[in-house]
Amino acid sequence: AVDFIRLEKYSTLFPPEKLAGTQLAVVAALSGIWMLFERQTVDFSAVPWPAILYTGFVTTALTSWLDVVILRYISAVEATIFFSLEPIWASLFSFFLFQEVLGPKGLIGGAMIIASCIGLQLSGQSSSQPKP
Repeated sequence: AVDFIRLEKYSTLFPPEKLAGTQLAVVAALSGIWMLFERQTVDFSAVPWPAILYTGFVTTALTSWLDVVILRYISAVEATIFFSLEPIWASLFSFFLFQEVLGPKGLIGGAMIIASCIGLQLSGQSSSQPKP
C-alpha cells in the first residue's frame, strides 16, 4: 500500500517506463548485492531460463509498468482495494475452471475481504485526489 501511495504521487510526474524501470533497476541491484552474501554456487546450465524470463518480463516488468499507468487514473486506495480482491478472483476462477470449493475458513476469509472493501468504499476514503 505504501508503494501505491508513493507511486500515485509520482505517476503523473514521470513517464511510466522510466518510473517502472527505476523500480526494477533498484530491485535488481539490491538482489545482486544480496547474492554476494549468499554462500551458494549456481549452476547456470541448470537454470530454467524460459521460466525466469517469463517471470521477469511478464509477471514483474509488465505489471510494474501497468501499476504506474493505472495509478494515473485511480487513487492508491482504489488500487489497494482492487489488489486485495485478488484472492476472491483466484477462488472464483478456480471454482469455474477446476471445480474447486472453498472450506469454511476460506469462505470466512473471503467474506472479511469483501466486507473490508465495502467498508472502505462506504466510508468515502476511496478518492484521495482527483485524477486527470
